[in-house]
Amino acid sequence: MATSAANQKAYVDAQLKAKGLADTPANRKTLRAAYQALTPEEKVAAVPGANAPAGDMAWMEIFRKDYPAYSDWTTSEVTEHFGQDFMDILNNIVTGKIEYSDEEIKALLKNTKYFNSITDKQYFFDTQRTSMQDSMVADARRLITTDYADVGLSETDLADLSKTVARSGLTGTGLKQAVYQYAFRRAAAAPMATDTKMVTNVLQGADADAIRQSARAYGYAVSDAEVQAALTGGMYNGVAVSSESILQKAQKAAKGAYGHLSDQIDAGLSLSDIFENYKRYAANVLELDESQIDFTKDPKWQSAFGTKESGQMGLGDWVTKLKSDESFGWQFTKQANQQATDIGLTLARAFGKVK
Repeated sequence: MATSAANQKAYVDAQLKAKGLADTPANRKTLRAAYQALTPEEKVAAVPGANAPAGDMAWMEIFRKDYPAYSDWTTSEVTEHFGQDFMDILNNIVTGKIEYSDEEIKALLKNTKYFNSITDKQYFFDTQRTSMQDSMVADARRLITTDYADVGLSETDLADLSKTVARSGLTGTGLKQAVYQYAFRRAAAAPMATDTKMVTNVLQGADADAIRQSARAYGYAVSDAEVQAALTGGMYNGVAVSSESILQKAQKAAKGAYGHLSDQIDAGLSLSDIFENYKRYAANVLELDESQIDFTKDPKWQSAFGTKESGQMGLGDWVTKLKSDESFGWQFTKQANQQATDIGLTLARAFGKVK
């Protein structure tokens, strides 16, 4: 408790004893009012050994003690960060306008806008000395530069974000979302060339690509907006989105399109897994590199999955289709040309044209 609050308590305690009054909240309230009605000189005289009352700025002493890293802040800076209600409580304590126990003061502070808007980790950061805060920020900076160098953060961006990450104690998913939230938020707030590039970097980065690839394995195309929501822990079409929810959505879409493959999908196979053998056969028959065969880009390959009525296509039937359906281009392969040549020679021999 600050000096004047202690003086007030000492006065109330002495008056209760001197007047033989019961120690009740009502009697203490009456005596507090009497103390506050005294002049500064009368207050000093009423409490032996009392110090002079605290001034209007005396609350700063408590603030500097509990928040050493911000001890050089101006009143306006403190108000902006901690709130007027926070300042008012500190001021009431040191000027003796209220008399509360330490626990009651803590309870009052916990009901302020500041305490209701921060986490325990943010409170811990705020109460550390500048040297400790700087160390925490440096640790956060190392994490960000190690894992997210490809985002393209400027020095100013990095300094700002590092403090945010350090103050909130973010790691893992929380750190990832903070980095991406920062990148997308800055682009929306100030669409400059560097910010646009940062967004492009994120959407072309490894984390975004991993989301697209996991969905593509089920034939589902993810939009940039949906990827952004997943990276930042945001909303897409009014629904909270994550990489896991996108994967589940892709699986449901695949089962909706190919209900006869549901058992395999439920067993953990993606459409890409199911298509793997078909792709291998197609590459061999059509003399293609496997990278040229993508069922998500060309629907003709999806015929391998079959239909609800016909079921999944057998590999023998698949080879037959590859050779008989001109859209696959088997007729242009070396094998097809060789077979045509062989057939021509056989016919020529049959008619005696070739010995």
